[in-house]
Amino acid sequence: MSKNGKWIIGVGIVFLFFWSLTQTGFWKSNDVSEGDNSKNSNPEEQKQKKEELKNKILGASACKSVDDCEIVASHCPFGCHVAVAGDRVNEIKDLLIQYPEECEQTCRFYKKLACEEGRCVVKYY
Repeated sequence: MSKNGKWIIGVGIVFLFFWSLTQTGFWKSNDVSEGDNSKNSNPEEQKQKKEELKNKILGASACKSVDDCEIVASHCPFGCHVAVAGDRVNEIKDLLIQYPEECEQTCRFYKKLACEEGRCVVKYY
């Protein structure tokens, strides 16, 4: 096989690799035309959605001991991590994924989880 043939095959393989990333959702598009993009809703709707999600996170953080708690990676405006009861982790992850990031933030490493006054909380260094 000639050098040109090998080069074309190599380019084709690279193209297929990146194309497969876009098809699996690993490399998501920020195209506004896809689905429900909450950044395009009016400010009052956005404020209401944010408050509803904050209340769901708060409601999902009930605990009796630290063993009830788990950490969920989050984003602004809800902080870098939220602590919720283990049986509510998937629900909160799904809701956070649907909510657009509103700002940039610097995240710290968390030290541990705690159950304080009946609520799961994240303790930072």
